[in-house]
Amino acid sequence: MNEKPIIVVVDHQGTSTRELKEHLAKRANIVAVTTVVEAELAMIRKPADVLICRDDLPHETGLMFLTRYRESLPWQKRILLCPTIDGDLAMTLINETHLFRCLAFPIEPGLLVQAVEAALHDAAHVKDLFASRDENRQLRQQLADARQAKPTTFLAGLRALPRVLTLAVLTCGAIFALGIITLLALYLAKSVLGIDLFPDAHLRDALPE
Repeated sequence: MNEKPIIVVVDHQGTSTRELKEHLAKRANIVAVTTVVEAELAMIRKPADVLICRDDLPHETGLMFLTRYRESLPWQKRILLCPTIDGDLAMTLINETHLFRCLAFPIEPGLLVQAVEAALHDAAHVKDLFASRDENRQLRQQLADARQAKPTTFLAGLRALPRVLTLAVLTCGAIFALGIITLLALYLAKSVLGIDLFPDAHLRDALPE
């Protein structure tokens, strides 16, 4: 079973969080914080799929915070909530800072939920693309390893062949030399010492005169 996506909401007033929890609590894990520091700590534990932030924060504007995180995850979607903003400025912010949405207060009921639902859908799609790319990379690596396995085994066998042949020749030579030495020893024992170790053996038939 897939884990629920993570939505981190930075809202020091809590108005946005209540609406999201009411409509999206079953679909996503909603982490509500009031400061940028709390948001950063939360995302260290689990990165956010959707990051929502008010622009009118006490110590750092939401725009600055979201801009810092625009390269954090390729599938993360960021939504900025502003007190007032016109359409042209909103489009400029979206294009230049890679925001997913820029919503102005007062936000109409349901508009934030619709934006977050669209962001979750896009984030899941991009996530799947990255997962498929990773799986394809692993399959290509496995295929490359499989292609290299047979030639490597074959070449290893070819490299070992001369050693095997050399060992076989040396073994045959040693057996032949041992046979000659044995016959010479028998011949010398009979002709010099007069000892016939094998009376029934005819060494003359095996050795030259």
